[in-house]
Amino acid sequence: MVQVEEERPEEIKKMQKDSENLSAVETHILSIHEKLRERCKQAAHAKLSELNSIGDDSDNVELKKRKERLSKDEIDDICAVKFLFDPQSFTQTVENIFHFSFLVKKGEAGIRVGSSGDPTVAYRKQQDKITPRQAIVPITMKDWKNMVEAYGVTECDIPHRTSKRQKNSATN
Repeated sequence: MVQVEEERPEEIKKMQKDSENLSAVETHILSIHEKLRERCKQAAHAKLSELNSIGDDSDNVELKKRKERLSKDEIDDICAVKFLFDPQSFTQTVENIFHFSFLVKKGEAGIRVGSSGDPTVAYRKQQDKITPRQAIVPITMKDWKNMVEAYGVTECDIPHRTSKRQKNSATN
């Protein structure tokens, strides 16, 4: 019997992810998350200012609850179309939606139909309170054009990305 020495594969140490080691997709997801937090805070402060200008209506319980929630959470839903849709690019709109879905899956963002019937997105602080659900929502180029027009989207909250090819042709 021949004795064979056991070989083990090299152990690969798990790389710590930091801002220098993130892929382009991970960087984009992180930028969407930060922009979402910023925009939801701005929306909450604007809504709170609006509600405070109405005055102190101590009889209106719903208004009082809304003010308390906004001042406690400092977060409010924002229009999903204005946040995710890039009026310059259908492709980047689809990428934005796809990358946003990873935040939803992790419980760091949410999407729902708002009280006005429009789709809204929100930053989420407490991931453990989210019940995960899935949905498939088809979008065509025609749908994209119609929604950009209907919602008056002139600029996307998520910055438009230019490809290396576009950058090179612009400098030549």
